[in-house]
This record gives sequence, C-alpha cells and structure tokens, in this order.
Amino acid sequence: MPQAQQDRARKIVRDMGYVELRHIEEPNKFLFRRYHLGESAFDIHIHGRLEWHTEFVDSQAVFRAARPCEGDPALYPAAADGVLIALAHAVYENKALKLVELAKVIYAARVLHVDWDAVAAGARGRGWLPGLWFALALCAAWEEQLYGTASLPADVRGAAVRGTPAWLRDTLAARVAGAARAPLALPFLKSKRLFYDKMLADPSLSPAARAREVYTHTLYGTRVRLRLRSQRPLLIALDGIDGCGKSTQAALLERSLEAAALRHRVVWTRGGSSALLRP
Repeated sequence: MPQAQQDRARKIVRDMGYVELRHIEEPNKFLFRRYHLGESAFDIHIHGRLEWHTEFVDSQAVFRAARPCEGDPALYPAAADGVLIALAHAVYENKALKLVELAKVIYAARVLHVDWDAVAAGARGRGWLPGLWFALALCAAWEEQLYGTASLPADVRGAAVRGTPAWLRDTLAARVAGAARAPLALPFLKSKRLFYDKMLADPSLSPAARAREVYTHTLYGTRVRLRLRSQRPLLIALDGIDGCGKSTQAALLERSLEAAALRHRVVWTRGGSSALLRP
C-alpha cells in the first residue's frame, strides 16, 4: 500500500473514534482499538504490506488481484491469496490454528475452487512452503477429527503430509490426538524454527536482506520477551471535588492501559486540600 494510502486509511479510522496504539512497534503495521468503558471493543489492523516482520506473499500482486464481492465495495484478496494470508497469520504470527482459520480453509476448498498449485507457488516464492504444507496437513487432520469430513482435495492432502518437515510430524500427530480442542497452539521453539527457516530460505530476498530480516526479527522478539517498550512518559492528572467520578474514570483509564500493555502507575494525592499545605 503506498504511503499516501496508509496515511489516509489511518486518518479515516481515527476519525471513526479508534485510538492508534503507537507503542505496538511493528514495521508497516498499525493497530487501532476502540474502547468502551475501559474495555477493548474492537481492533483494526492496517497493513502497509502483507507481512509479519517479513513478507509471506507478494503484497503488490495481492493488492492488484483483489476484487470487490457482489454487493460489497470493499476489496477482497483472490482465493489463493486469502488461503496464504490466513495460514501464514495463524502459524507464523499467532502460533496457533483457530476454528476461524479452519473454517476459511474449508470454505475455500468447498466453495471458492482454489487453485492449489497457485497456493503452493505463492508460499514457495516466499520461502515458507514447508510451513504451508504443515498448516494444510493440520487443517485436514483437525477437520477429520472434528467433523469426520475431508474438504481438501486428496492430492493436496497427500502433498501436505509428504511436505510436512519430519521434525514437525510429531507435533502434527499430537495436536489432533485425544479429545478435540481449540485452538491448536504450536510449540514456541518449533514456531520460531519455522520462522527462521522461512527468512533464510526466501528466494525473493538477497542474502543481505535475509540477514537484515533475521536481525530485526530477533531484536524485536527479544524486546517483546523482555517486555521492553519505547514508551515516552506522560502524566495524566484527574482533578475535581469529592464524588465527581475521579475514581471511576481512573479505574476505566487504568483498565484501558493494562489492555494496551502500557506501563503505568496510579498515584492518589489530596494535593491542595491537604492540611499540610494550608497556610
């Protein structure tokens, strides 16, 4: 998305009453949140590129191929691109497969007549074909466990099983063993290995660009694990007579700051009303 369109999209969302959480520091990604009574009511992400620290699809090609649906002027990605985006987000960003991602894959397979060769080519072109095969194999196994159905074509299911890396096959089996559950969380270390394998194998990037992405991802991940934020200090003062609602507003504000992962401290003082300050 060109910079001018990013800025326009951000302004539109802010004008709708959303707050931009600028301390969530991810490149080309902007998080907006609407609050109600101190609780997060709805989140919107604006992506300048279809990436999570590294691109998983050709963003410009996806934007060019996007089309409005019947009766809806909003643009939607082509079916193959939609599958890639949903599964990359689940496995590499969220590190968990949710029912909503499974529903998207089932719908794509049953209704949208996806070109699965195009799906595989898209992942191969960005270096994460093994991760795609793992995600599709997990979807197929989970669908069978939950519903006793098989929506993915037989050749796609076979390719997914064969293409799943050997070091992930025990994870695949374990996630659909026993009683069905949701979401299917992935082991942290194995998800990180998938991520680094993707960055190092991306054929669309030069060796220098791959090294840069590995460095920036490692730096960001370390900061997140250590809970380090580039957060400027800010003083918010609530003043008023007794009974005007200061405590209520402070509690709502504190709840909002906690939900936004902003470090904060609440300090109560009687200020000028203190007997120690009277002349």
